[in-house]
Amino acid sequence: MDHGRGLTRTITALASAGVLVALVGCGATDTPPSTPLPGTDQVVEPTGTPLLPVRHQTEPPTDPELIGFVDMSGQLVVEPSYLDFAVCPGADGEVFVVAQGAEQVDVLDSAGTVVGSAPGQLSGCGPIPGYARLFSLDWQRLAVTLPDAAVSDLGHADGVDHHRFAEYTTGDEPRLVLVDRDGLRVPTQAGAVRYELGATAEVYPSGEWPVPAGQHPQEGSHGGYIDQSGRWVAPPTFTTVYPFAHGYAAVADQTGFYFVDTTLSQVSVTYTDIQPIWNAGPIFAQIIGYHVALDGDVWDSDYAGLVTPDLKVVADPATSQVTCLWVDDLSWACLVDDDTGTWLVTLPDGARSQLPDGLRVALSAHLVTNDKGTQVYSTVTNQTFDVPPGFVATSGHGGAFVVCESANGLLVLDSTGARTRFDTVGEVVTTTDGKTYYWVTSGDQQGYVDATGTWLYSEH
Repeated sequence: MDHGRGLTRTITALASAGVLVALVGCGATDTPPSTPLPGTDQVVEPTGTPLLPVRHQTEPPTDPELIGFVDMSGQLVVEPSYLDFAVCPGADGEVFVVAQGAEQVDVLDSAGTVVGSAPGQLSGCGPIPGYARLFSLDWQRLAVTLPDAAVSDLGHADGVDHHRFAEYTTGDEPRLVLVDRDGLRVPTQAGAVRYELGATAEVYPSGEWPVPAGQHPQEGSHGGYIDQSGRWVAPPTFTTVYPFAHGYAAVADQTGFYFVDTTLSQVSVTYTDIQPIWNAGPIFAQIIGYHVALDGDVWDSDYAGLVTPDLKVVADPATSQVTCLWVDDLSWACLVDDDTGTWLVTLPDGARSQLPDGLRVALSAHLVTNDKGTQVYSTVTNQTFDVPPGFVATSGHGGAFVVCESANGLLVLDSTGARTRFDTVGEVVTTTDGKTYYWVTSGDQQGYVDATGTWLYSEH
């Protein structure tokens, strides 16, 4: 592990499951949002999974392994028999597990009961809450409703943007076509095409309306917004448009970058650059923050700011230096240096924790170490502890566990620095009730424990 990575201001990007993860930040005024435009209803995002996955390798070993599920009481309620799964929100905010069998997908409720089935192969969640998407056995694109898995045909379009109910065609007459919540196509105004940044990088949607769109034949050089009725609510006059998140969007025109609300009114100061921080959500590419600059772009400016999706300023762009990293437990950790010290900031909530001197290499969103990996600080316990001699802290898992390496193997510490009885820490899962569980091994025992190390489920 490169412990020096936390000391560079180089901003990195991650492509995960086809979702571009790029850094961005920003600041804004406290202006409240005005009355939203028609068709700007926000999506319902799940808060976690109702079932915990258990992965078993078959004998002889095959790829992929088989997946079963444990419920919140710690009982194995679904024997390992599925090939893949997705956690998808229903239309009313409930959450379902959509599991892939050999030629069929099953919809499972929080008890592990199959409440709907459809022939086909799982593609993912969406395009909006209340749906999952799949390919039929003849590779036709389908959407199935949750939880009954009734089929809504999306047809054989040249391309389908599954992050929202939007379909686009290419060729001589490129056209953006919206699909409403009833699965009916809504033609957009003539010339509307999927908006791309620089005509190459797709603007990933957030699931909120209105959605970015370009104007043919400009091939995405300018962008605007279209609502669910298919009409332009902001003509394609912006030089840059980003998706809405929490009722706000970042745009740019000849005056610079700034934020707008769903009435397309400016609600922030004008910046020289705004870039979003993306996080791969269960359905949408979620914007969890923004990186902004007042002088130059965010990559080269001496100072840069950081704001949350609801435009709360957590790092002043006039006085701060910001480094955001995609850390080992698949969450963002942002280090902010300003005249008051060094801070660890979590997104999207924007919580700030001041760090002790010399500890600024992020292991997780709540754990940092020094350049040599010999000390660890936890923002959860507000404690600093030494790593045992001969070991180096290499990764963190949430705020609960630190994995240390040596030439002789691994050592797992808890957030106070005490040695645990666990040999490894693997998958980290957050459930619908907000609790986090960790897949661990301990000798011939394996299973899920909570942040205190108490077993929820175990097997030999």
